[in-house]
Amino acid sequence: MNSYTNTEQLIKDFPVINNTTVLDGIEKNIQNRLLTGFANWNRGFEAWKAWGNILYTKDSIYNVHGARLTLEHYQEDMYETLGKMSIGMGNFNNMLIVGNYCAIYYNIIIW
Repeated sequence: MNSYTNTEQLIKDFPVINNTTVLDGIEKNIQNRLLTGFANWNRGFEAWKAWGNILYTKDSIYNVHGARLTLEHYQEDMYETLGKMSIGMGNFNNMLIVGNYCAIYYNIIIW
């Protein structure tokens, strides 16, 4: 659920199509967290929620389609949404990590 030692396996599971160089240290840790987030999301809501409770604080704010949500409200919203449809995280099109900044562009699959 939460490891920094499995990055190479996670990259195989969630390839980065337009990859950039990720340096050792904080950049590698950020890369792992992004990949781990996708893996946990695809394991189901409870796994994703448990991982989110480790990664984020109650003060975290999510910007979701223009709405600012707390972690609790974001989790509630996703629980309701996933009751109506299934959403899977796909490949990363881009993953740019420079120092402690990252930007990602990725695919989602809805069924």
